[in-house]
Amino acid sequence: MWGTLEVSTQASIINISRGGALIASPVPAPVDSIQTICLLLKGQEIAIEARIRHVQHAPENGSDHRIYRVGVEFLQTPAALLHVVG
Repeated sequence: MWGTLEVSTQASIINISRGGALIASPVPAPVDSIQTICLLLKGQEIAIEARIRHVQHAPENGSDHRIYRVGVEFLQTPAALLHVVG
């Protein structure tokens, strides 16, 4: 049997450009998977399809919290994102 599990969790944007973003996430994502990422930019929610390009565990100093740096490539670039990122 096969199934899918969709998990929603908040993450922080480390940096963002027209083509992708680096995100700090408490959960990893499978490399090369396609995910829908919802960004909140200047009060506007933007849903973007993105391919996960790399995932790196980034331990925080003295913390038990797991943080992952997730690099994503946007598969489309909505006009609202272009307006915010420039």
